[in-house]
Amino acid sequence: MKKEKTQIEVNEISESTKKSMKTRIITAIIALAVVSPFVFVGDWFLFGLIFIASGIAFWEIVHSTKKDFHPLLYVVTILIGLAYVCFPILLKISQGNAQDLVHAFMAFDKLYISISLTFVGIAIFFLGVILHSKFTVRDACYIFVFVLLVSLGFQSILYIRYIPSLLVDRSDVMFDSYFNLFDNLESLSLFAYPLIGTFATDIGAYFIGVFFGKHKINERISPKKTYEGFIGGLVISSLLSFGFAMLLAVLKHPILPGYLDLEHWYYILILSLIIPWMATLGDFTFSAAKRHYDIKDFSNILPGHGGVLDRLDSIVFAFIAAAIFISIITGATFI
Repeated sequence: MKKEKTQIEVNEISESTKKSMKTRIITAIIALAVVSPFVFVGDWFLFGLIFIASGIAFWEIVHSTKKDFHPLLYVVTILIGLAYVCFPILLKISQGNAQDLVHAFMAFDKLYISISLTFVGIAIFFLGVILHSKFTVRDACYIFVFVLLVSLGFQSILYIRYIPSLLVDRSDVMFDSYFNLFDNLESLSLFAYPLIGTFATDIGAYFIGVFFGKHKINERISPKKTYEGFIGGLVISSLLSFGFAMLLAVLKHPILPGYLDLEHWYYILILSLIIPWMATLGDFTFSAAKRHYDIKDFSNILPGHGGVLDRLDSIVFAFIAAAIFISIITGATFI
């Protein structure tokens, strides 16, 4: 008797799924065209973009609760969140080192978490619980934790974009350009590295899940995510990000000279494996919040993608993990 060959069954794609894919791709292309110049130029231009995006993100956190809160809560939440994001700058100014802020990267040399600001934030939110009957302890904890998490994520994005500029030898630079263009191409490669890993995780898991996904991971939190998609995203992400970093290292343009280069290939391998796991954890974390408050997206600013947080969920966790890893291997301290 002839044994029947095992065939891989491909899921049938519905018209609504095809339409959703098209919308997502178009929005992604437009967003990439808008964001790329800010990322390329870096310095204060990227900080300005992050400042605006973080303000929208903090508004989305409060908005996601679907409760009729006083506008003051939105204002306070945004201010606390922006204070976290800007804390490295505020610290420089408070120490009388405002002259060191010619370039934004001079402030974001570490990951900063203020104990004082954290306590003030907790006190304000729980004062709100006492004064506002609709503002529960659960709401206060959710908003504060996510504001802190997202703030650290934005700080990590800036830290990773700026750290090569801090480590580069600037002694042979003829002039100190405000736009800091002399090292943008080199410094961009480090920023692109976790971004490639994160997008590859998301895109790989989405398409492999759509076509081959059969076994659900956790339908309560994310009904469409499957183990097949997760494994596919993990493999694709690790291979692409590792290959990208190693190729640049072989071409003598390492993503972080002296730390993530050909000699320290094992650091690249470890981080390439960490990023997709953290990206997936971030996706599930933000999905859990959306399921708890029974919302599909944090907002509808980006057609096909939802809000700022819907696009940054994986990026927040991946960049925080990458920033912590890089801080450890470079010997940077945490404040």
